[in-house]
Amino acid sequence: MTTDAHRAADRAERKHREEVRVRTQRLALVIAVAVIAVAGVAFALKPVAAPLVPTAPAGSAATAVTTTPGPAAEATASTEPTKPAEPTATVPATPTAPVHKPLRPAPGVKTIVVDKSDQTVTLYAANGAWVDRFRCASGKVYPRIGKYKVYGHRKQSYSMYDDTTFFWFTMFVKSDKGNNIGFHSIPQHPNGKLVGGLGKPISHGCVRLLKAKAKFLYTWAKVGTRVVIKK
Repeated sequence: MTTDAHRAADRAERKHREEVRVRTQRLALVIAVAVIAVAGVAFALKPVAAPLVPTAPAGSAATAVTTTPGPAAEATASTEPTKPAEPTATVPATPTAPVHKPLRPAPGVKTIVVDKSDQTVTLYAANGAWVDRFRCASGKVYPRIGKYKVYGHRKQSYSMYDDTTFFWFTMFVKSDKGNNIGFHSIPQHPNGKLVGGLGKPISHGCVRLLKAKAKFLYTWAKVGTRVVIKK
């Protein structure tokens, strides 16, 4: 083969390689564009998940504890406060108000409303604003329907009917026999066992509450706080 023929063959070979390189680059570019386009379409069609909305709890979950109610009116004797054992209380779920409606007209004084029909206690500020609402256990007879005022407090008292002790006693009325009636924690035996639960009229006459709620009401309801007992 002559020198000119060799040169022509080399030029043809180089031209062929250049054409192959260009075609390869174009093909790679087309593939890249197609991949990007497909990814964009897939992203655009992807459904957007709805944001999670937290659900407010209905209240403290628990179960009722049954007991046999004692006789007529609940009486107590004052004593120096002692540090009690902390029992595990089992009570119905604390109710929550669907809407926190204010008390109208505004009473001008703190008010505690005891509803004996659904066994709840609701607290209102002096301007009528809703403060809190929780389960209770009243007596079937006491406290009687009416309006009263808080007149005293005792951190700890004893029942005259058994060996139970109760705490955070906020007194607002007396029974026909002159016994103090008020709000206090669920009575407990010396071994820590609680006497009865909440949600039913099973007390001797007072309004039983969870210990934490009784303590809060004890500090919140000063002497003169209005107490309204409803059916």
